[in-house]
Amino acid sequence: MKRAAALILALALCFSLCACGADKEISIYDLQKAMLSADGELPEMLTASSSDSDGEKKFAYLSDMDYSEVEGYFLAYSADGTAYEIAVICLKDGDDTDLAKASLQSHLDGRISLYKTYEPTQASRAEDALIISRGSCVALIMCDNTDAVKSAFEEFLK
Repeated sequence: MKRAAALILALALCFSLCACGADKEISIYDLQKAMLSADGELPEMLTASSSDSDGEKKFAYLSDMDYSEVEGYFLAYSADGTAYEIAVICLKDGDDTDLAKASLQSHLDGRISLYKTYEPTQASRAEDALIISRGSCVALIMCDNTDAVKSAFEEFLK
């Protein structure tokens, strides 16, 4: 029984790590925590990530990239449907960052269109969103304090 518990714990640790940047393994969970805590005014956020049992299926909501190119990801979005989203895609190959940026831009364009149609008061937050990269990680930041969340992303991946 102890052996099985140790194996499960070891596997969980392996799945939560992602290589993002030169020779540095990071925890998607810890990166998510750092970025979400950087904006203290976020509403209740729900999350999806590569560590979820259906993480590959949920990834299709965020990006049209081939999931086999992804080392790990998370998506945090507001529980009340307002225009708050923070997402990171860490790639297996840093040469795919332009592809990841384009896929996040496509996702963002869809969100902007949705908010303009159904919730115009939220559209400006979506229009002001950032898509940035560092190493082999690409982030979408849609919130009121984008500078603080961007700093948290960059600091975490130093």
